[in-house]
Amino acid sequence: MTKIPKPGFASHCRFALHSSDMAWMLDYVHDNLGRVAEVGYAKPLKFVYLLGPEANQYILSDHPDTFSWSEAYELTEFLIGPTSLLVSDGEHHRRRRGLVQPAFSIRRIERQLDLVTTEIDNELSKWTPGVSLDAYREIRRTIRRVAVGALFGDSLGHRADELGQLLEPALKYLGRSPLQRRDIKMPWTAYSKSLKAKKAADTLIAEEINRRRAAGRATDGDFDTLSSLLAANGDGEKPLSDDEICDQIRGLIAAGYDSTSSAAAWLVHELGTNPEALAALRTQVLDTIGTRAPSMDDLRQLPLVDAVVKETLRLRPPASVGLRKAERDFEFDGYQIPAGSMVVYSPYITHRMADVWDNPTLFEPKRWEAGEPQPFSFVPFGGGYRRCIGFALATLELQVLAVRLAQNVRWTVQRPNPGAKGAANFAPKGGMPITILPRLPEDNGGRVGLEGETKAGQNE
Repeated sequence: MTKIPKPGFASHCRFALHSSDMAWMLDYVHDNLGRVAEVGYAKPLKFVYLLGPEANQYILSDHPDTFSWSEAYELTEFLIGPTSLLVSDGEHHRRRRGLVQPAFSIRRIERQLDLVTTEIDNELSKWTPGVSLDAYREIRRTIRRVAVGALFGDSLGHRADELGQLLEPALKYLGRSPLQRRDIKMPWTAYSKSLKAKKAADTLIAEEINRRRAAGRATDGDFDTLSSLLAANGDGEKPLSDDEICDQIRGLIAAGYDSTSSAAAWLVHELGTNPEALAALRTQVLDTIGTRAPSMDDLRQLPLVDAVVKETLRLRPPASVGLRKAERDFEFDGYQIPAGSMVVYSPYITHRMADVWDNPTLFEPKRWEAGEPQPFSFVPFGGGYRRCIGFALATLELQVLAVRLAQNVRWTVQRPNPGAKGAANFAPKGGMPITILPRLPEDNGGRVGLEGETKAGQNE
């Protein structure tokens, strides 16, 4: 067997210096050590990197039973809880996913279109010419309201900002790399503040659970996620406990609003720094549906919208890395990987490989006209039976945002080359400052935009 490449002492010193820059670390490992590498001296900071489509397929599809999740993601447990889907394994994961899955059926997600459109329109109506703003911060609040509205409906939708603010300290701490974390329970530490944030959010969630249980069983008309979780009782399975429901809700908020808001900010960046792509998108949208809000059928008839979203997710995937623990020895690409290894695969690196993608670092939505790429070369939401359960809602949010931006906004990006921050979810470092520009007469041929609609989602 070939010996796994390892960096020397000098490289490990560089890793320590760049501990807050996961993008740099991933690029360095791939560029200097190749597609298989071992980094670190001891657990929990020792990892085996398996990079590229073949590695993704091996881990996500061909041999998923070789790996476990719970220990690999134990650093997230302080926020999302021990029963969340992300940290569940085996039969526990199968049961919980089976009970949670109905809440994310295509039918239920499509019924969130009016919510998504309304919240995005409310935000973009504030983007008036001459205003400068941080698109990441503003869209983050919007995505948070969508996430909470989809989870809780009208009953807690109006408290979205409150719930988001409660969880914000924990979400920020979750974004730290392992080298930056100090899980010490002292009142002044970020870790303790995160635990306090989780407890406060749980109080709010528990109040709503108790209210709904007292009100009786949810009907099909109550299509928010919490109603579905409370009603979950599949084929003789034990229903979810209140603790399990709280863990799922927190996990869905963390994944659904934190990562999606980053992707949305990057979409604003990519369209704002690629005027030809934005012009093509604007032309297709206005020629097809004018300035009205899109229906689900409209979205299916706008291939450039789909292409713009996919290209954004290619360059800026919601999760830059995925982790697994090897439960047994296995062989990959001529290397023997020992049991107990923490294995890293990376959508971020895969999506930027020159032998997989033409001009991999360029934003080129037209590349998607040729159809889907080779298997497991595009994995923004993972793959296999553990694919991100919220991928359809995240995609819908990004599609609607792309349409409404093309219809109603012109802007310039103030920092064309922002860095990325975060251990897994790459958010724009320093935010996404933009300036809103006046609309041009040819933008919509005199057709009315947001201000002329009586209701988001209403067709002409």
